[in-house]
Amino acid sequence: TLAVDMLGSETKTKEILKGLEQSLLRNINYRFHLFGDKYQIFKELKNYKKLEDFVSITQCSDSISMNDKPSEIIKSKKSSSMYLAIKSVEEKNSDAVLSFGNTGALMTLSLLNLRTLPEIKRPSIASIWPNMRGESIVLDLGANTKLSARYLADNAILGSCLASILFKIEKPSIGILNVGTEEIKGNEEIKIASDQLKEFSKLGSINYYGFIEGNDISIGKTNVVVTDGFTGNIALKTAEGTAKLYQSHLNSAYQSSWMSKLG
Repeated sequence: TLAVDMLGSETKTKEILKGLEQSLLRNINYRFHLFGDKYQIFKELKNYKKLEDFVSITQCSDSISMNDKPSEIIKSKKSSSMYLAIKSVEEKNSDAVLSFGNTGALMTLSLLNLRTLPEIKRPSIASIWPNMRGESIVLDLGANTKLSARYLADNAILGSCLASILFKIEKPSIGILNVGTEEIKGNEEIKIASDQLKEFSKLGSINYYGFIEGNDISIGKTNVVVTDGFTGNIALKTAEGTAKLYQSHLNSAYQSSWMSKLG
């Protein structure tokens, strides 16, 4: 059962329901507990007949906006769709939570109410990143901007588990993003994390490759790319900007002459 926060984002109700229906077709054992405007959900749900029998709805009128500060929503937004969706998981009424809204608020409320696994210090934001060989998991992308050997080691374990489940790989390869591949490069925190991961790798817990550079992400040198939230977020935004630049140049080339338009 997936608790779904339906409010507080630019994603429209019909788009969320369309996605849930597609997910249901791939996973027939799913159920969805929706938190949002009942009237609006019922109105749009009529267009997704296959989804109707697998949905329950909790009415919510309050929401967390993209501009709300995580520090201010802890006490003031206890009737919001996001908070109630997270509480549904805490109370064992749902197995996981999905939200399209304020990422900072989602991380803060989840950490306070759901907490992390006992040995994991802090949660992180992960993404599936396309590369020349397929896809890789990159984390952290902005949850923890502090560079810490402990957080990097945690991210390596979390990323490895996620990659093994999503990509069906028994021992995904893990790389730490660094300014070079040589062992002498990088600051102390990165070197400490690398030494820890080498020890884990010797024990057979993980498959640690070593240091990788920024251009190795798109090459797909490792299945998991580990970094801190500050560096990861910059890398993500840079990649998105590069993709837009490439698209713009490509469109300009297509429109440059009647021959290129025909091509």
